[in-house]
Amino acid sequence: NNMPKPSLADFKSVYPKSKLDRNIYKIWRWLFIGKISILISWFAARLNIHPNHITYLSFFIGLAGIYFISKGGENNIFTGVLGINIWYLLDCSDGHLARYYKIKSNFGKFLDEGFGEIVMTFVWLGIGIGLYKNPDISIIFISDFLEISSNEYILISGAIASISIALRNCISGRFSANYVIKNKNNSTVNVSQESFYYRWFKIYWTNFMGIGGLQGPLLIITSITGHLGLLLIIYSSAYFSYLIISVIYFI
Repeated sequence: NNMPKPSLADFKSVYPKSKLDRNIYKIWRWLFIGKISILISWFAARLNIHPNHITYLSFFIGLAGIYFISKGGENNIFTGVLGINIWYLLDCSDGHLARYYKIKSNFGKFLDEGFGEIVMTFVWLGIGIGLYKNPDISIIFISDFLEISSNEYILISGAIASISIALRNCISGRFSANYVIKNKNNSTVNVSQESFYYRWFKIYWTNFMGIGGLQGPLLIITSITGHLGLLLIIYSSAYFSYLIISVIYFI
C-alpha cells in the first residue's frame, strides 16, 4: 500500500523483452489485448489492487462467459464470447501487475494456470451445448446438406474438443518434464537453427490454436456471422489431431 503511484511509462518498462520477442506467436494479444491489458494493469497498480484479485475476477467472468454460451441463442453466445475475451484480457493483466509488484508465488501461478485450463477446456463444450440448443446458420446448412435430422454431432464435437485439450495438456505437462530430465545433457536447439519453414509453420499453428492468436477474434466474428458451429467443427478436428500427434510423439 506504500508503493508510489507508477506512471504509464514506468509501468511499461517492466515488460520483459522475452515476451515482446514472442508476440508474433500471439497476434491477437500483440495487436489488441496486450495494449489494453497494460492499461488495466497500470490502473490497478495505482489503486494498489493485488494481482490475485484480478485473477479471481477473470475466472468468474470466464465462467459467466461459458454459462451464456451454453444457454444458446445469438445474443447469449455473443455475450459469452465477449466474456471469454475479457477473461483473457484480465488473465494477461494480472501478469503485468505481478511483474510490477515483483511478486512471484506458487499460489498465484497455480491460480493463473489452473483457472486458465478450466476456462479453455470447458468453453468448447459450452459452445457445443449452446449450438445444440439453438443451431446457427452453419449448423443448419451442414445438417441440410448431409441430410442429418439430429444435431447431436455438434454436441459431440464440443466434447471432443474439450477432452482433447485436457488430455493433450495432461500429456504435455507430465511427459515433457520427463523428456527434459532424460535429455538434460543435450544441447538445446536455438531458434536460429530451426528451418525457415518449420518456424513459420510454428507461428501459424500457435496463432491458430491459441486464444491469444486467431482464436479470440475468430470466436467474435463467427458468433456475429452465425458460423460458430463451423468454427467448432474445425477446432474439434484440430485439437483431436493435435492430441493424437502428441501421443505418437511422446510414445
